[in-house]
Amino acid sequence: MIKVSDNMFINPDEIQVVHLMGNDVNIWIKGHEVAFLIEDAQSFIEKMKYRSDDERTVLEKIVDSISTLHKQEGEKSLIYLFNSFISRAKGMGVDVGQVSDGFHTFNQIYDTRMAYNAAFFNLLEKIQPGSVVKSFRHHGDEEPIFGGGWFAVRALLDGKQVTQHYKEECWYNFNCPEVENLPEEWDGHTNADAIIRLLEFDPEI
Repeated sequence: MIKVSDNMFINPDEIQVVHLMGNDVNIWIKGHEVAFLIEDAQSFIEKMKYRSDDERTVLEKIVDSISTLHKQEGEKSLIYLFNSFISRAKGMGVDVGQVSDGFHTFNQIYDTRMAYNAAFFNLLEKIQPGSVVKSFRHHGDEEPIFGGGWFAVRALLDGKQVTQHYKEECWYNFNCPEVENLPEEWDGHTNADAIIRLLEFDPEI
């Protein structure tokens, strides 16, 4: 254990990410961020057996490259670069759901969206029974969605489809009828279409 302050100790084996900026240290420990000031941040990093000089050099090169790309190519290229980083990290098995926009992680945003979706669909099914269904198979398919472990929940809003896919761990959050296959063939609606249909929907209560 490493002593950080009089009442704070950290196990180096649990550390995932270290961000060093002067004497500011931000550390991610099993998905939780701990930020604090210490007198000598460099010696702290060395105590954790991090090759701090090498790591700082690499990070500085990455930051410089990002800054240069932004100046030369503009925002679109920068967004493409970030998406490429995320895609590559995902392929390496990194939980990219922990990536944050500075306020919320992807996991938090998706979990919140799922909760809102479940609350609305559950209420809709009570008001208009039969308007929402869930299934592990798309319409006409014999194979499970995405090869298994996922399901689709679909609502009809004034006869127009709104569909979302979730991991099976969210199955019981949706209190609607379970069907062998989704009853209607997908009408081709996009995410943008679903947003418009949700905002324009005015149920009769």
